[in-house]
Amino acid sequence: MQRRIIIVGTSGSGKSTLGREISKKLGIPSIELDTLFWQPNWVRSPLEVFIEKIDKLTNQKSWVIDGNYSQVRHITFTKGDTLIWLDYPFYLIFYRAFKRSLCRIFKKEKLWGTNYETLSRFFSKNSILVWVIQTHRKRKKTYTRIINQGEYSNLHVIRLKSPKETKELLKNMEKNVVL
Repeated sequence: MQRRIIIVGTSGSGKSTLGREISKKLGIPSIELDTLFWQPNWVRSPLEVFIEKIDKLTNQKSWVIDGNYSQVRHITFTKGDTLIWLDYPFYLIFYRAFKRSLCRIFKKEKLWGTNYETLSRFFSKNSILVWVIQTHRKRKKTYTRIINQGEYSNLHVIRLKSPKETKELLKNMEKNVVL
């Protein structure tokens, strides 16, 4: 059976984690957009290269993809069959991003190839916390508009407003109730 699932939500909401869990449960490839976008030393991939990679990967029979890149939405949303929106409250996402970043800094955990979060980046305008502040409300407006306009009527939309709802979705997946 073909499955093409897109997971969106503000940074820190748990998109990649959910994508990996769904990938395991359904036995389908997981595609993390950040991994394809970010090159070493936080250099952005050229747009044409990024689009080409996404177009090729989404030609597979099944996949779960996570990320918010509007530059490839015309590909992912058109080819997808299910949209999972992690629409968690700001305070929760901010807390998660703060905690996750500090853990990554002190564990020197690699991100997307050879990139690392550092204390200097954490306290800069490029901080994930600044990004969460700048994008949370904007993402909520964007995804609400997209869903309400019905432009992507091919997508079955699942809007999850809490980690509890996400756990319930995963539990139901085990029972083949959802998706």
